[in-house]
Amino acid sequence: MKTPFALVLLITLIAPICGCATGESQSFPGYDGRVVWTALTAVAQSPSYDDLEPARRWLVDENQVWVDEPRARIEIFRRVYRMEGILITDQHRNERTWRFQVLFHDGNTPSASFHARGLSIPMQAQAEADSYFAEVRELLRGIEDMTPVNLPTTLPAESEEEIPASQPASQPSFQPDKTPEEILDPGGS
Repeated sequence: MKTPFALVLLITLIAPICGCATGESQSFPGYDGRVVWTALTAVAQSPSYDDLEPARRWLVDENQVWVDEPRARIEIFRRVYRMEGILITDQHRNERTWRFQVLFHDGNTPSASFHARGLSIPMQAQAEADSYFAEVRELLRGIEDMTPVNLPTTLPAESEEEIPASQPASQPSFQPDKTPEEILDPGGS
């Protein structure tokens, strides 16, 4: 049986633009693995599709995340949409449905791989991976900027007096004017 030339041509032309399990990996040198894992799960659970131009902004319609911590795997099912068209009467809803898998690799340098599962256009899946990792890096930079305040290791000489155990230093001494019964029953009935 002969294969029609048109079918072979169609498969040849469509195969490069459709992909299965498109993936990208990124490493996060200088970060603790637990911090990177937390950032990966946080970004998966709260995606941001902010764009300065409202016509290009995607809105999250559905976002289901399954975190498999023992296997260091995150499964994401996401449905996003945006309204396209110049006039309100011309607008139509453009939807995309994604199935992603994020695999975390903890080692000397923590890394993660992002895979679009299912049939997808590789350029769109690549854009989703880039966006995901950009959000993770932004979150990690925010964590990095929160450096602890440098506290003195010793107290000044004038405040080395002993604080009694009955009065902790974190709580001021306070003597209420009224008892709890007087507060609850102000009329004294």
